[in-house]
Amino acid sequence: MYCIDPWGQPFCKDHEHEYPKCELCSRLIPPNKRVVGLPGCTLCSYDAVTSLSIALPLFNTAKAWIRWRGIPIEKVEIPLTLCSSSVLKAQLGSAGDSKHLGMTMKLTQSRGQQSWTSVSEIRILCGLPKILFIGVCIHELGHAWLHLNNITELPAIDEEGFCEMLSFAYYNGSDDKRASYFCKSIESKCDPIYGDGFRKVLALQRRYGFAPFINALLRNGAMPH
Repeated sequence: MYCIDPWGQPFCKDHEHEYPKCELCSRLIPPNKRVVGLPGCTLCSYDAVTSLSIALPLFNTAKAWIRWRGIPIEKVEIPLTLCSSSVLKAQLGSAGDSKHLGMTMKLTQSRGQQSWTSVSEIRILCGLPKILFIGVCIHELGHAWLHLNNITELPAIDEEGFCEMLSFAYYNGSDDKRASYFCKSIESKCDPIYGDGFRKVLALQRRYGFAPFINALLRNGAMPH
């Protein structure tokens, strides 16, 4: 008996419980399709981002997309680091139980009654395929933009939902044939923070329009109602 995976490819039903799924694309990974030292299968790894020489131009692409959507991060240099899944999990602590692919390192400082937040670094999992790498960068740049604009009191469901909405918008406008899978992956998440947050923020963004939604968020420091 054969079934069809999310990519439209047939697979044997018997293999569904014999082979592990790729953590990045959900394809079944037969023994000859495993890649040692990288998070994805052979299909995900053919254009894996494994060095800063590959990563930095893609990071600039992500920043250019953010700027094009009217949410620029100007005059701020944010260092980018590629790291292993173990490093991400160690930094995230209990939050690292989820399949996190990146994180934004923030530093809050205060002087007298004034406080401000700076972004010290963005860390992305090493070995992601290029299309996914850019989407994860956009998600993390969403966190950076919020904090650099002192929007620091959002509940997690709103902050993560906002960043997921940005990634979704990028994938939805991409002509990479893999992008539709990552769109569907975001849309179908059951997670109460990332999944429900995404659907909440997407509904608000569609109600107001993208630019008015961003302007209201900047003006109020909170999600519009």
